[in-house]
Amino acid sequence: SALRSRYWGVVSAALAVGSIAAYELTPPLIDSRGWAAAFEVYGAAGVALALAWAAFGASAPAVPEGCREPKLLGDSVADGCELVDVDASGAAVEPPLPSLADAWASMADVPWRRIGAAKPVWALTAAHASNSFFVYFALAWLPSYFARTFGMTMADASAATLLPFAAGAVGSLAAGVVCDSLLVETLGLPLTRARKIMQSIACAGPAAAMLALATLGADAGAPAAEALFVFGLGSAAFSAAGFGCAAQDIATSYASLIYGASSAVSVVVAAGGQYLTGVLLERTDGDFVPFFALIVAVELAGLAAFCAWWSSEPEFE
Repeated sequence: SALRSRYWGVVSAALAVGSIAAYELTPPLIDSRGWAAAFEVYGAAGVALALAWAAFGASAPAVPEGCREPKLLGDSVADGCELVDVDASGAAVEPPLPSLADAWASMADVPWRRIGAAKPVWALTAAHASNSFFVYFALAWLPSYFARTFGMTMADASAATLLPFAAGAVGSLAAGVVCDSLLVETLGLPLTRARKIMQSIACAGPAAAMLALATLGADAGAPAAEALFVFGLGSAAFSAAGFGCAAQDIATSYASLIYGASSAVSVVVAAGGQYLTGVLLERTDGDFVPFFALIVAVELAGLAAFCAWWSSEPEFE
């Protein structure tokens, strides 16, 4: 789709905006109502969003106005590249949800071996894991890094994390526009090459920022460290037009499964990284430099894997 990267850029930007909101809202919420209130408020918000999704989410886009005359329920008509059922008003009709038994039986039809052996799936998973390794560190440890390394109060340290995540939101939006509008539409680059360019920025940017911090250590100073994290998270957000929407390039029916599998691997890798961060900080008396060096290695490995194995040519239909 010509809008795929831009769409995923908007979704990824929303994630960064949510992180900013959490950093702003959580401290005063805990101060006024206690730590349990944060879990209660965010849990309730999650339930509300799930209900809204169930009520308003759709499996197919609305029929464009003027695209065709309304058809009776049960008639299938071409709408872009797919067939949809519509009612008398021309609105798309949701197909019935499959039963649990039907869903379980359909698992036997999934080409598990082909998916597991496909190099583009390896590329997507490696890039996803390397991106999460860095982003999870920023989400979990960035305020602690500023507080421990530069002696900031937790309030000031939390404030120092806002600009890097704002850069992540801007980077996500920019990545979608650059990939779809400039690289593919204007320059006419093949989608495979465009994806590799976007993911190269997403891996090389954080690697360069963390290499600078690993080299400078505490001598970098808080403003320079904040600027490097702005650059690191801003460039990492270009993965929105890299691996982020890449599963839909190679698959239609199995895009969600492939992305979900890569997410599972990336979460395990990123969670392991959080544990390793704590271990390294304990053994080095709070020195973040060894973990910055590890991030560099992980990002470069993800970059090499994606550039070597990725192809946007459809593999699974």
